[in-house]
Amino acid sequence: MENRRAFLRFLTRRLASVDAAEDVLQEFYAKALSKAGQIRGSESIVAWLARLLRTTLADHYRARERRMRHEGHFAREAARFVNPTEKEVNSFACECLHGLLPTLRTDYAEILRRIDLAGEDRGEIGASLGLTMNNLTVRLHRARQALRAALMQSCKTCPVHGFLQCGCDLPIRKLATSAAM
Repeated sequence: MENRRAFLRFLTRRLASVDAAEDVLQEFYAKALSKAGQIRGSESIVAWLARLLRTTLADHYRARERRMRHEGHFAREAARFVNPTEKEVNSFACECLHGLLPTLRTDYAEILRRIDLAGEDRGEIGASLGLTMNNLTVRLHRARQALRAALMQSCKTCPVHGFLQCGCDLPIRKLATSAAM
């Protein structure tokens, strides 16, 4: 405890914050207590603690580097799901979705295909359809509600087990033809 300030000063100079230095110091104390039996009689305790402090700091750097690599990998993977490709969206979506789109109003189906499946820019879609952004948002909301209702009506197992990787084998073509009549 007499050398606590010196150890903390050593760590603070090497780490970005006092809080990080305190965390490493706590790790150091835990290691020192667990390895106290390794001290040899002729060895200086302060020298042994200094070596242990340096290895604890090195362990901290290695762990931080590992964590940063994993966070970078996670960020790249998360970005894929934030902006998935059309192929990825189509592979995750219930297969019934593709069969039910033609049963919706034509403008609803087009908006859903362009925004949700193709990922087109809403501003461009609104301009091409002659809609204001508010009107486009309302139509998209209504289209999603209509699709949700159609999915709930046609997919009896999906609401229970989820719409991902749908196992429905319902004859969608029959539903589509009956809806068109």
